[in-house]
Amino acid sequence: MRIGMLVNNLAVSGGYQKTTLRLSTELTKKGHDVIIYTLKVDPARCYPSLLKDCKIVSVNAGKELFDPASKTREFEKLAQLLDENLDAVIVHDDLCLSCLRFFRSRNRSAKCIWYLNNQLPSEFTIDHKRLLLQSLRKYEGIKVVLRELLSLLRLMRTKRRMKGNLRYVDVIAVYDHFNGKLVETHLRREATVVYAGADVDRFSTLLSGRVYGRKEVYKILSVGVIFPHRRYSDLIRAVKMLLNDNYKVSATIVGLPDFHPEYYRNLLSLTEALDLKRHISFRDHVTDGEMLKLFMESDIFVFVNDGFTWGISVFEAIASGLPIVITNNIGAADIIRNGIDGWVVKPRDPLAIAQAIKSIIDDPDQVARVTSSAFDHTAQIVSWEAFAQRIFDLLTTSTLNRQ
Repeated sequence: MRIGMLVNNLAVSGGYQKTTLRLSTELTKKGHDVIIYTLKVDPARCYPSLLKDCKIVSVNAGKELFDPASKTREFEKLAQLLDENLDAVIVHDDLCLSCLRFFRSRNRSAKCIWYLNNQLPSEFTIDHKRLLLQSLRKYEGIKVVLRELLSLLRLMRTKRRMKGNLRYVDVIAVYDHFNGKLVETHLRREATVVYAGADVDRFSTLLSGRVYGRKEVYKILSVGVIFPHRRYSDLIRAVKMLLNDNYKVSATIVGLPDFHPEYYRNLLSLTEALDLKRHISFRDHVTDGEMLKLFMESDIFVFVNDGFTWGISVFEAIASGLPIVITNNIGAADIIRNGIDGWVVKPRDPLAIAQAIKSIIDDPDQVARVTSSAFDHTAQIVSWEAFAQRIFDLLTTSTLNRQ
């Protein structure tokens, strides 16, 4: 089968970039011809070891990656690059959906899957009428009302355009049941849950050297491109609480700050304000080898996002034998059982995070049991091979569902 994969960019080492590259690799192993189409590639910053084995076609348009409105023409160019003889297309983010209209004008028969690497965009879920009524009720001047009205009109226009693009999608796949319900509620389309993958084999090499017991300083690790929904601020506050209670901890946050520099500056300011500069460190881009070393040297993995993510790094932590603390509204929580496979807390709750970390520090025997259970429970589910098979099954067995 000749398969095209569409992704906004391959310019950073993020979750959906890894998903795209690993899916391409696994499908290629199965004998399929896979081509990845993208706006921009940065071989030095986007998983160089994975990138080199993939076929990639790129527009390489401009330096700015973060303003979707400026990329309309670039996406049209990207669509024109798609091989018109593709048997299937897998779209990895909502921005690339706009390519399908141009592609469909040349190929009507290819199966198209939209795999949501993040939660359904707010354009689909916002209640525009309710927000406008609220704006009118709290009337704060004509300028304020007009500004909010224009904002809502832009959102509604975007929503209409995105819904139009969905006419060319045969199958919608999501990474957890929460997003499945969002799709069914707001798009009136059936969604298939396809748990994403993780580098289980690679990180499980750290298991043999993992020792659970008392440490002089417990090293906490958190990984993910820096966005406000990562809630790194909650982790920082939890570290302060732990130190105040005489728990000796430090935390390393690994994440590219380019996409939201303001939030990154806020994190630096919070760290300084809480006098935690000796206890909190930030890492930008790290190599694959450096990442493995960080996982090996860490004692606890914390991933306390406020939704919007699957959590590849969570399963990498499990594979490496680390106890995990996660929030209950990320995709990984679909699989992780609280108290059995890890510690699951409510989002936006630094105290709950601190208490979970205390439980891990206070009971090494429980940690050994939980980490073993987590690995046994998740390893087969989230292997990249299993993920690729689930996607391929959708390409070959699902019926057309264009609307």
